[in-house]
Amino acid sequence: MIRSCFRVPASVGIVLGAMVMAGCSSATPAPTTAPAAVIAGKTTFVNVNAGQGPPIIVAYKDSSQAVCPECEAVAEKYFTTGVLDEHVCKTCGAPINVGQGQLIQPK
Repeated sequence: MIRSCFRVPASVGIVLGAMVMAGCSSATPAPTTAPAAVIAGKTTFVNVNAGQGPPIIVAYKDSSQAVCPECEAVAEKYFTTGVLDEHVCKTCGAPINVGQGQLIQPK
């Protein structure tokens, strides 16, 4: 029979357990909601936080097409007011909808 000469008080066990639990919960949580996006035809506009300055609107599109200025203005107004006034672009005829953007981190 082996006897332990070292005995840990219960309070130390509780503190160590709390530290382990705190360490596990300190990981950065995933965002609960995806950022809003305005989809105009084949272009997706996302309002991106630029750090210290105000958010900027980024247009994700096919490289062969240009960004329609009317669609961009509708997206900018939506990000400012939260109201989508137009559902079809008057200039290019693209359907305009609000959806959820997903930022994918590069590997």
